[in-house]
Amino acid sequence: MFATPRALALSYFDPYIDFTGRVTGYAVVDLRDAMGDYDWRLADTNVWKVERMLLDYPHRRIASSDRRVDALRARYRAFRDALPGRKPIYYRRRDRWTELPRGIP
Repeated sequence: MFATPRALALSYFDPYIDFTGRVTGYAVVDLRDAMGDYDWRLADTNVWKVERMLLDYPHRRIASSDRRVDALRARYRAFRDALPGRKPIYYRRRDRWTELPRGIP
C-alpha cells in the first residue's frame, strides 16, 4: 500500500498531532533480530524493553512544516473542546485507511 517506509510514516503524521505530539522521524526495525530471545509478542507483563529499544534505535528525520502542525493542532484542540473524550476521525486521505473495529467512535 505504501511505496516506502517514509510514506508509511507520513501516513501517521496527521493522526498523531495532539496537544503536544507530532511525528518527527521513523525507523525500520526487525524486532525478531533486535530483541533476540525476548518474546515480547506473548508477554503477560508490560513490554517496556521494546519501547526503550524503539526509542533508542537510530531514526531518520521527517521534516515538517510548523505552520501545518500549528493548524492541525488548532483543529485538534477545537475538536476536543467541542467533543470532550472523543477522538477526531477527519484525517486527510482517511478513505485509504482500513475500517475501525466495531465500538470505536
